[in-house]
Amino acid sequence: GPQGATALAQGLVNNRVLTSLNLKDNVVGPEGCKKLATMLGGNRVLERLNLMGCGVGDEGCMALAEVLTIQTCQVQILALRFNDITDAGAESMALAIEANSTLTELGLNSNQITDDGVAALTVSLARNDTLKLLRLTENPYGRESLKRLTNAKREGLHIYF
Repeated sequence: GPQGATALAQGLVNNRVLTSLNLKDNVVGPEGCKKLATMLGGNRVLERLNLMGCGVGDEGCMALAEVLTIQTCQVQILALRFNDITDAGAESMALAIEANSTLTELGLNSNQITDDGVAALTVSLARNDTLKLLRLTENPYGRESLKRLTNAKREGLHIYF
């Protein structure tokens, strides 16, 4: 749970070896995710983080988004499927995408992102050339978002919607 995530985050602060961390289906929760995000800000080697089904929610997503704007964060692949992330989380992640130069894959599929969240994400895609894969399937957005996502595609970017 969150206590385990906190202990793990503390143990990884000085990590210089582990490049991939898979916490899929663990009850990390927003608080545990915030601790992991803090760790990521100072960790220069972790490249892959799988938090699918971890109960991250908007709070955890916002903490991760904030740390993605820090240059020392080296995360390239971030999986956030099944985390009840809404437009608020998607909008914070959109701002992070604009400022980030390492993230190549972002999984936001199977969340609660609607047209507003998709609109923010598509605007950010125009300002980022690092992201190569964005997963947005199984979110409750409408036809307008489908048009936006189709128009947001650029060479080298794959969007699953």
